[in-house]
Amino acid sequence: MKRFGGFLQKVETKKPYYPPMLVRFAKNNWNFLIKVENKLENMVKEGQEMTDISISDNTTQRKQALYQLLSRTYCLELQFFLHVKNPSIVVRWTKDSKLPTMKLSEYLKDIETGKIRPDILPFEATIKFYNLSINDTTEELARILKEFQEEYYLERTENKQIMAHFWKKDVAEIALRVIKKSMTNFSSAVLEENLDLKAEEDKMAAAEAELKITKEQGNDEETKESDSIFAAFNK
Repeated sequence: MKRFGGFLQKVETKKPYYPPMLVRFAKNNWNFLIKVENKLENMVKEGQEMTDISISDNTTQRKQALYQLLSRTYCLELQFFLHVKNPSIVVRWTKDSKLPTMKLSEYLKDIETGKIRPDILPFEATIKFYNLSINDTTEELARILKEFQEEYYLERTENKQIMAHFWKKDVAEIALRVIKKSMTNFSSAVLEENLDLKAEEDKMAAAEAELKITKEQGNDEETKESDSIFAAFNK
């Protein structure tokens, strides 16, 4: 462990893993994620016990993802202030808090480059191709899918099968129609929905019920609601 400021910094030593919900959150909120990761790193380097994270986009998906990331990965104590002029999360470093060996942003990059293949892929759908020859290349498929450049990830498996993983099922369905019109060997393709991802996200949505919400009352003239969600990692 290394000492920063007034407290000890623990670093996670386990093999890095992030659930698909967080990977998808990272893909859709890249700039925001980088700001959060930088803020947490600076918090540790400067020895701050607490800091706040602005969440102007106060959606359920973002709240759920931040709860998972901050309380489960970094093991921080959280307090959400949602129904105020500038919604934010106050995070507190505790004796159980730690930095991950691999940040979520780095994990996403390794998935997109094929360095990491998690048990549950974070993509909603996959297009698989059959009856391909040795002359059918991923470069040719990439040309067919050029209008979907940022929407998918190509994979060639050990047995040489080519697959296109799409972040969104509806985009994959459109891409499949384009592929079938290409009049190439890639036209023999099928789309498979990622049912494991759907089950995982349903489970995460159910876990949101664990969040404890309290309402803070304002003065006599005006009632101000503020949702405070306290979350601490339980080993």
